[in-house]
Amino acid sequence: MQTVIQIDDRHAFAFGLQWQTLDTMMSRSSQIAELRLNAQARWMASFKVHGQENIGYAKNLTPPAKIKTLSAAGQVALSEACRGKTVLVLLEEVGQEGQLNDVGVVALINGNVVHDAFVKTSEVADIRRRFKEQCARADTEFATMGKTITLTDVSHHLDWSDFLPPPPGKGLARFKTIPAAPITVLKADIPSWMLGAAVGTLIIGSGIWYWQESAAESDRLRLLASQQQAPDPAQLYAQAAAQHLAQPVMFANVVLRDLRTQFKALQFPMRRAGWTLAKIDCGPPGCSASWTRAEGTYREFVERAPASWGQVQLNPDGNRLAHNLPVKLPLAPLKPVAEWTTEREFMLTEFSKWQKYEAAKFAAKLKPISLMAVPPSVQPQQAAGLPNAIWAAGWAVQDAQWWMSEAMDTMPNNVTVELVSLVFDGNQVKFNAEGKVYVRKN
Repeated sequence: MQTVIQIDDRHAFAFGLQWQTLDTMMSRSSQIAELRLNAQARWMASFKVHGQENIGYAKNLTPPAKIKTLSAAGQVALSEACRGKTVLVLLEEVGQEGQLNDVGVVALINGNVVHDAFVKTSEVADIRRRFKEQCARADTEFATMGKTITLTDVSHHLDWSDFLPPPPGKGLARFKTIPAAPITVLKADIPSWMLGAAVGTLIIGSGIWYWQESAAESDRLRLLASQQQAPDPAQLYAQAAAQHLAQPVMFANVVLRDLRTQFKALQFPMRRAGWTLAKIDCGPPGCSASWTRAEGTYREFVERAPASWGQVQLNPDGNRLAHNLPVKLPLAPLKPVAEWTTEREFMLTEFSKWQKYEAAKFAAKLKPISLMAVPPSVQPQQAAGLPNAIWAAGWAVQDAQWWMSEAMDTMPNNVTVELVSLVFDGNQVKFNAEGKVYVRKN
């Protein structure tokens, strides 16, 4: 969840962005385009550390008007105190009366963002514990910095203002380079003809510039280029693995049980105003319902829809509509690798239970394990032998009776679910689900 906090009359900090390190071997524009397409990113901030560009992105964000909104994580990463370091930064503020204090939390490993959130003080201990485990896996230690009121164990005190760009100065001050990671809107894709013209202009301009440069400067640039070393695959994978483990997931045993409870409490109808419920799809960040028309009209459905469903999306074909549901799905980061089962242990215990349920038409499939979180610039065989390699197997259940979802209640906390679909055929409710089983290699 993204939170924007106004710091002064000119700046605001945005927390809660998703972060990833760009692959230096691939086009920057193509990777950003992929974020727009796959993650529906509409807002972005970026910074560079050790030659690696970190991109933070968000789908929904509401920056205050006439205020420069900066990425809190980006400003922390660019600050002199934290740049290139492994740190946990806590910025505590007094909460509303009768509530716990609020805390901005930013975690960096070697200067790269692995955690960016705005939470209550009650959540900080768990974040600190998980970050400590990440650092142990990355074979590094961390310092805790920031501003605290009730929290403890802060070795270096920093305030919100320490992460803001300094105000415009006079004289020599105005020539200083001010590090900043502003939140910007991701623009729509550039037409190919315009992109070609821009590239052509850039090439011509670059040629003129190089022609004007002195031979000594050209030699210096060539020397620097020849001395530049390729990124270490182990370091690249360690960063990607740390970010992967920090991402919140849905645990199968928690989410499916929670969905049964919430749907029961909602007393969700299968027919309403001449429309029949077709399917409910659930995944981060919530659930949506799809309906097909029997004899009702759009107006009749919308007028009878509860306000908690939000705006009803009307399909132009005249036969379908959809809306969100007031269902919250619990998310949490993965448990430490030491708590995961091995693939063999999982198959002998948990998957064996699924096999017994086949008589009740509970058909579950398990794929072979594969390596996770491999950056495009790292070959899988380079990462496979690393001690921090992450392994997981995909699983899926199809066309099972909804009541059979209770079979997932005993799954261990290394089993995640990524998608749950409830399908209504007019007489019964079936479900499809898929996710991953994270396992230790040995």
